[in-house]
Amino acid sequence: EGRGYVLRRLLRRAARLLEQSGLPVSEIAEQSGMPDPYYFSTRFRKFFGLSPREYRRRAAGSRVEES
Repeated sequence: EGRGYVLRRLLRRAARLLEQSGLPVSEIAEQSGMPDPYYFSTRFRKFFGLSPREYRRRAAGSRVEES
């Protein structure tokens, strides 16, 4: 369970970075402790139901709608 908790925290942090920064997905993966962008994207999609790029696109779209 402890490992799952750590992974969830890392993925939530990655989601914030996707929302708030223009960093490439590969850089966000590395900052999240997952130097393999493919592994990162797989875990991210399993957790959020969207790829990191799709998540960023939707987050950007929702910010435009709020304005």
